[in-house]
Amino acid sequence: MDPQTATLMLENTFFVFTEKKILVVPRAEYENIQTEDGLLSVKRSSLSKETDSDERVICILCHEETKPEDLVSPLCRAMHFVICRECVQDIKERENRAAVECPFCREKTSKKEYQIEILEMFFSLRTQQTLLSLEMRPGMEIETVSELKQTTRVVLSNCSISDKLFLLLMSRTKMDIGGWISLLGDSNSSVCCREGLANETSDRIDICTSGYNKEKIENIEENTKKIQKRNISIEARD
Repeated sequence: MDPQTATLMLENTFFVFTEKKILVVPRAEYENIQTEDGLLSVKRSSLSKETDSDERVICILCHEETKPEDLVSPLCRAMHFVICRECVQDIKERENRAAVECPFCREKTSKKEYQIEILEMFFSLRTQQTLLSLEMRPGMEIETVSELKQTTRVVLSNCSISDKLFLLLMSRTKMDIGGWISLLGDSNSSVCCREGLANETSDRIDICTSGYNKEKIENIEENTKKIQKRNISIEARD
């Protein structure tokens, strides 16, 4: 798994990092997706936005046509076929579960890789703008799915940010730090950016570039040159 694929949460916004893209997703949009038994489920009406609205969407297992309000699980990044919620439940209850694959793709991927691929495809098709700059704040909100590029200027000021989110942004955007920031140990159960500076943390701060390619390392180096001394604080308990 690429160390740069992750989904990190702010209060009202999600950052979805895939192998090729950084997508900034409104909380309401992200929560339209549910995960059940390793399968991502979206509303049938949401899926219609990615295809011809008049196209019928049929479950590959029961062959029933799905309704706009139904939850369905795409089987591949191209969304060739889906499984309806009833069939997902049926699969969960089986003792011997046969793998259900898209007959066109049949790609061997882990559940996490599958989820990242579907998220990338689903949100990429919804992306309405590429941001030239972003002032990142814990309570920030955006109206539509947006993309960050390597040329996007991301501004951090007087806040605490997780080490993982910080390193991902350092490697893939143009970072500016105004005032001070604190680094927090990454935690999957908490938001990754908070107001003010952290006084202390019991989590380990992990800044590791293992698995990052040459381009990402060079981008980190360029951003590091712009950071003034003592602009970043790390407070940890013994």
